[in-house]
Amino acid sequence: MYQRLLNFIQRHNLLREGERVIVGYSGGADSTCLLHLLHRAGYEVIAAHLNHMQRPEAEKEERFCEEQAKKLGVRFVSERADVPKIAKEKKIGIEEAGRFARYDFFCRLHKSFDAKVATAHTLDDHIETIFLHLARGSGLTGVSGISVQRDFIVRPLLWARRKETHAFCEKENLPILSDPANVDENFTRVRVRKVLIPAWESLHPSAVENLARFASIAREEDIFLDAQARNLLSECEIEPHPELSFLHRDVERTFDVGCLQSHPKVLLRRAIRSLVHQFKREISYELTEQILEAILQKHKNSVTLEGGDVVLETSQRQFRIRSLENPPDFCIPLSIPGEVAFDGWKIVAQKPQLENAGLKAIISMANVRGSLVVRPFRPGDRIQPAKSRYERKLQDVLTDAKVSSALKRRLPLVCDDEGPLWVPGVCIASRAAPDASSESVSLQLLPMTPE
Repeated sequence: MYQRLLNFIQRHNLLREGERVIVGYSGGADSTCLLHLLHRAGYEVIAAHLNHMQRPEAEKEERFCEEQAKKLGVRFVSERADVPKIAKEKKIGIEEAGRFARYDFFCRLHKSFDAKVATAHTLDDHIETIFLHLARGSGLTGVSGISVQRDFIVRPLLWARRKETHAFCEKENLPILSDPANVDENFTRVRVRKVLIPAWESLHPSAVENLARFASIAREEDIFLDAQARNLLSECEIEPHPELSFLHRDVERTFDVGCLQSHPKVLLRRAIRSLVHQFKREISYELTEQILEAILQKHKNSVTLEGGDVVLETSQRQFRIRSLENPPDFCIPLSIPGEVAFDGWKIVAQKPQLENAGLKAIISMANVRGSLVVRPFRPGDRIQPAKSRYERKLQDVLTDAKVSSALKRRLPLVCDDEGPLWVPGVCIASRAAPDASSESVSLQLLPMTPE
């Protein structure tokens, strides 16, 4: 067991030698086996226990886990989560609520200790997950089962059968806890464990291992197809103002329908799902097919996803996904020199040193009325663009410049008491056009870079 664990960690590059690692420790055979093997391998182990507050024995089990960690000489951390309450508030099942609570706990520990989290998922868990996903209706992603590594989570025991972890604990004389939920057939996973897997194993001596191999192949092909779908989206995306994409890319994406139609349906279907996931939402197979058909037939269609805040729209020319967010509300004074920062962008004002182009502008201060402020578009805004003879509604100017609704909501405008002076990426007001006889100021819109 020990050597197989080391080989698996090395083959998948899960942990560095002597690295600190947080182990999800329930006291059961799987997590006890993992805790002891990683400690024996010389890793700096932290045992992390989450009390689900579901059974009267929960507090006793928490104390048991703490005592076992102390005997082993590893640090112990624990928290309590009212899983039944979480299930009720989120309107989800107990199993899903428990999973949510655990990963929330692990995420906070990961950030606190700057360490990966090792969970004790076994090959049996992997196979159970595959069957559950198949029963619920799944594509390649679902039949890939449990990944060896995802973000900060690693699963060093994914090669081991559950009977092997129990045998290890028995051989090493390690005390373990038994969770009644593991034999309660009210849980779908338990029914898979007790009924479906034994029936599957009866078909072939290596049925479980062969299914795990299939899942591994499916995962590789899934990753490849995801990359192809991302390339498809990149090729077909429409962005009239690419220099401003950082302002609205997270709330709106637009694609050319003709370009999309030139690709295989299998990639289009995956691209639709990928886009929805980027907006942190899920989409059913039925809705995916509805959008796919609308793209292929160039039909006008609109689908609102569950939650009501993300819409997918198709027309003869465009396919768009957008978030129905509320417009930002801000009005921030801009000093000279100085800068204004808000929601991922900043506008810098300084002495003239930039030419009028794109997200850079020089404006004259001679006709500025009152103080400079940075604010979003407002209905009724008007502007006479430089080199234009007439004042126009700013809405019409933005429409002519192909500024989308999402970008319009997020585009910061430099204004005075009279109205807009500079619309980044679009125009400056005629009255703000610089000349040699007046004091000028240089403006620039920049994306905020993470520190």
